[in-house]
Amino acid sequence: MREQFDHLLEAPKALGVSLHIVKMRGDHLGNTSSFTIACMEDRREVAYFESPARGFTLEEHDELGALHRALREIRALALPVDESLEFIRKVRSERWT
Repeated sequence: MREQFDHLLEAPKALGVSLHIVKMRGDHLGNTSSFTIACMEDRREVAYFESPARGFTLEEHDELGALHRALREIRALALPVDESLEFIRKVRSERWT
């Protein structure tokens, strides 16, 4: 587990990603499933998410709108990047020394 935390801590530099932690806060749209929104070369957006039965690709405006609303809610609950990384360091040191 410690190695996984180390990987997460290096990911922003190594992969050029932003990492945000959402602490357990009960029900929010981020608890329903994970999803990815991609912007294609022609600026068209598509989304992908999985259910227990299969994966889904979405392109309809209304469906994408629902995912964008979910993403805004998740971002509003998330810690900033620096606090997220510090939280990971704290948990790693307290539980996985």
